[in-house]
Amino acid sequence: MVATMYQSPYTAFRSTLANVLERGVAESHDHFAPRAGGVREDYEMRRGGFDRPRQHFVVAIDVLAGTNNADWRVKPFWPVRLPFQVLWVDPGGRFLLFGEQDRRWGWIYSRDQRISDQDYAAMLGRFAALGYDTSKFRRTVQFPDQIGQPGVWSDGIRASRRD
Repeated sequence: MVATMYQSPYTAFRSTLANVLERGVAESHDHFAPRAGGVREDYEMRRGGFDRPRQHFVVAIDVLAGTNNADWRVKPFWPVRLPFQVLWVDPGGRFLLFGEQDRRWGWIYSRDQRISDQDYAAMLGRFAALGYDTSKFRRTVQFPDQIGQPGVWSDGIRASRRD
């Protein structure tokens, strides 16, 4: 599945290990598409709330040959090349687990903006089996009704400027 999933564009919504780069992020999603030698990632999000302007970032990703498209070097800016791996892709292509060797960074990507509690628990179980501390994972805010909910990373996010 990993070998073929980026032959067509893939839009994903995420859940993440809490990290400084994604604090205060709402309505984030990634769009992955093939490019020569790798993958192009278009990342969009709103920082601070749903009424904030959408920000857009383009990231080039090199895919290492002979890894079944699972070993990536993410290049957020030159000369940085961060080693990440596609850890698991479900057979239906709905979910993807993405992380790195030290287990400090990890993401659950989903094709759906809302992940059911059952599916979320199953994805966390897969991360736990890989040695990740799943107590540190937080869902990213996709909808205003998620702000302040348990297990949702909503620090610094407002539904509107009036909040």
